[in-house]
Amino acid sequence: MDMEKLKQWIDIANKFHGGDFWSDIFDQAHLQNLPLHPFAKSKQDPGAEPGFPYADVLISGHDTIVLIDLPGVAKEHVEVSFKGAAIYIKGHSYARYPNATPIRTERVSGSFERVIPLPEAIGTNNISAKFDNGLLEIRIHGEESPQTKIRID
Repeated sequence: MDMEKLKQWIDIANKFHGGDFWSDIFDQAHLQNLPLHPFAKSKQDPGAEPGFPYADVLISGHDTIVLIDLPGVAKEHVEVSFKGAAIYIKGHSYARYPNATPIRTERVSGSFERVIPLPEAIGTNNISAKFDNGLLEIRIHGEESPQTKIRID
């Protein structure tokens, strides 16, 4: 499509709509709730840098469940630890064909390290982890501490 035809389409859309058609399209509130590109920063947490490995943190009853995607990574090459209100994960993803010449690369290889923040009111009575088909599942079972009355002097 040449530039002249594009300009004609824009003029037709603006005349039909009665205003600046494209500005109205991209300035709608429902577009604010669309999912972000994986490397875009969240409006709720502008400091958050999603990276490898991708992770989800879920709450189910008294359990906090952390799901971490580790495609192509062997469990022997992963270390996981828990400290404070965060999961620390580090490891190494090896290239499947290290001597091949890359034409296009989107898969991660090399060392990685990530801190995954958890809800603050989390207990640590029991922590378990299992690795299945490239998905690491960490389950933290902890009863929330009961509400304690504080005496005021």
